[in-house]
Amino acid sequence: MQILKTLFNKTINNVIFGITLMVLVAGYIAIGSGIPEVREHFEMNELQFFAAWPIKVLMVLLVINLLTVTWTRIPLTPPRYGVWCIHLGIITLIFGLAGYYANKIEGQVRIPLGAKVDHFYDNFERALYVKLNGEWSDTLPLHNLPRFNEYGEEHRNVASLNKSGLRDIVLGSMMRDGDTGEVKRVPFHEAYGWKNELKVDIVGYWPYASVATSFATDPESKDVGLRLAMVEPHSNQPQETWLMGSDARHRQRTLGDGAVEVEHRHQEDENIVEGLKNAASQVLQVTFNVGDKKGDTFVEVGKTYPLGDTGYAVQVESYNPSWPMFGTNEMVRAMTFMVMSPTAKYRRMVLEGKPVQTDFKLDEPGGGPMGKRQTEPLDKALTLGFAVTDPFRLMPREATKKHTFITTGDGKMFDVAVAADGPSKITEIPGGRGTVDVTIDHSGRGPFQPPPEPGTSDSGHMHTLPLSVARVDQIVKDDMIIPVPSAQRQRDLGAAGLVQVVRAKLSMGQWSKTVLVPFMPDAGENMDWNAPIINLPEGGATVQLTLCNSRLRLPAELTLEHFELVPYPGGDANAPNALIRDFRSTLIVNDPNTKVTTTAVAHMNNPVYFDSGRWLFFQAAYDGDGKQWTILGVGNRPGVWVMTIGCVMIFVGLMYAFYLKPIIIRRMKANAIAEAADRKAKAAKAQQVAEPELVAT
Repeated sequence: MQILKTLFNKTINNVIFGITLMVLVAGYIAIGSGIPEVREHFEMNELQFFAAWPIKVLMVLLVINLLTVTWTRIPLTPPRYGVWCIHLGIITLIFGLAGYYANKIEGQVRIPLGAKVDHFYDNFERALYVKLNGEWSDTLPLHNLPRFNEYGEEHRNVASLNKSGLRDIVLGSMMRDGDTGEVKRVPFHEAYGWKNELKVDIVGYWPYASVATSFATDPESKDVGLRLAMVEPHSNQPQETWLMGSDARHRQRTLGDGAVEVEHRHQEDENIVEGLKNAASQVLQVTFNVGDKKGDTFVEVGKTYPLGDTGYAVQVESYNPSWPMFGTNEMVRAMTFMVMSPTAKYRRMVLEGKPVQTDFKLDEPGGGPMGKRQTEPLDKALTLGFAVTDPFRLMPREATKKHTFITTGDGKMFDVAVAADGPSKITEIPGGRGTVDVTIDHSGRGPFQPPPEPGTSDSGHMHTLPLSVARVDQIVKDDMIIPVPSAQRQRDLGAAGLVQVVRAKLSMGQWSKTVLVPFMPDAGENMDWNAPIINLPEGGATVQLTLCNSRLRLPAELTLEHFELVPYPGGDANAPNALIRDFRSTLIVNDPNTKVTTTAVAHMNNPVYFDSGRWLFFQAAYDGDGKQWTILGVGNRPGVWVMTIGCVMIFVGLMYAFYLKPIIIRRMKANAIAEAADRKAKAAKAQQVAEPELVAT
């Protein structure tokens, strides 16, 4: 008992021990905040480091020490009220901090202009996203996935990945029970009647790496690929690239400065091949309304079409998938027509989904290349509209032309060329080997800009080159991880986690396959996953895996109503390289619980607070000159009021100790002196009364 009592007095009931604990806590905080390499060594971010067991142990001991010392050594008297308040404030602050770091959430969400979102992506926790047969089916949080160090067989530390949530992960999908209506996760083998379950193990991780791929032929392979070769016009050096339709990472490429897209698709079904070829001329559909006559027709750029029996005809002059609307800079699809009516000829621009019909008079003084812009339609009887119907994604998305090379099971190959500035063209490439002329633009003007005038400096950057295309049967690819040396790493990419790569081993009965899974931001929104398509041994199914941050539910539905850049006084927000003072996102915030909708603005250092300040949405980034989306930071504020109360208690205690305590002590001393003097006077008076009585006696 004496040993325990001594230990108690030397630790829990000891002021020096408490001060030592405070010094250790301060040192822990200083190391965690100032030396990130320490916490990264233990695979922790800042939030995790300050919620780890060492700081918890120190905090618990400090709380016990403060309570014990305060109760046993500091009497609860008026001069000590300040100390009691300070100690209780520290304890309250510790509880608030514990709640904060245990429940804190930080993330980001990208919101396109006019779009509504109800989810965001956690900044640290990642998940494995799964597609079955091209459809997103499952998201599996990887709670124990490391973040800062490399792991794998080559590093002899693969055993560190033997953790819950990283091994024997059974893949499945969320399904609704037909009887109860409950949505629950069902393993693939149960949902589709497979004999074996499909599992995945995480067997490698790299925080900063790239994936290099080489191609070869193998008699055992059933895959088909393409070898593309051309001579780069500036360096006059040959360049080679490979396309492989069965692998999303190598299915498509962009040549030059984004002027030409190339894609490979292999189809065994002849009906699908014919459908692809027919769809090439049915990408753009124009609707018309003349009086009571309505109709629609498929069109191609550069061709002329009659509008039924209305007497009108239109020539499709151009199509632009990213036209910036005047005033808002909202990117919309636009088509320009030359209209031939029974009485006039003029130019009209139409925006997809917009009621605007902008007409231009031809050969008018003061008119530009389009003609003289009119404030009202020249012919209100005619209304034009259009839609893009491109289920096979043959139309270029980021270039002016796209070549889709289709290989078939009988050894044939076709080039389906779809252009945004001209008609489609379908060509069979005999023997699966030939050349295709492509125009490469190195002027830096970007796609969908007017072509340069002949003889100008830009025209020298336009090169029409032969692209050699060769079909390669029985192709195989070999993916290899390439860790990026520390000296070559870009800090922003590393901090955002955009260069993470996971090695995953898929298994199904006796079958297994190891694949490299790179990180893909916004995997829940972007359906064009840059991930290999893996053929499974059962059910004729395919699966794709990609890595992304975990997707969480937002406490409110957010709609980006407007986005604007605020330049410094005298500046122009639309000018190249403009200096921007602020960027502002106007949000419509809908509370799903109360159904109350409010409008708020998030801008620099001024977040939008929601749910009485428990959540905040703050401006984090935007898409540069496009101004078509914004990135908002999302965070909650757990324990803030508890920490605030603790800080107020400490402040009040300090004020009491420094200002009220001296006054109280002076008054107590004065009262004690007065009481002592009063007692002395009473004693003297009592003695005076007693002395005559003694004399008389």
